[in-house]
Amino acid sequence: MEIRGLLTIASQVTKNIVQRIRQEVNVVLRCRLWCLALVLFTPKSHNLQIDDALIAATSITMDIELITYNVSDFRFIHKIKLYQFS
Repeated sequence: MEIRGLLTIASQVTKNIVQRIRQEVNVVLRCRLWCLALVLFTPKSHNLQIDDALIAATSITMDIELITYNVSDFRFIHKIKLYQFS
């Protein structure tokens, strides 16, 4: 294989890696923003703990259903999809 062909392949692989890293960073940043918003704007009466805020933020960011024994810990979060594990 020519050097030029190898450089083209290496360039494409590098572009794919950079694109994947950007996507992952985007997800992490969105998750952090959701967590911050939940902590700052959830009324204190709900007693939202930081670990629950991180779990909820991840569920919302990834658009996945949260399966939990403690639905009441998350019920007040409007954008979350909950499933009661029993």
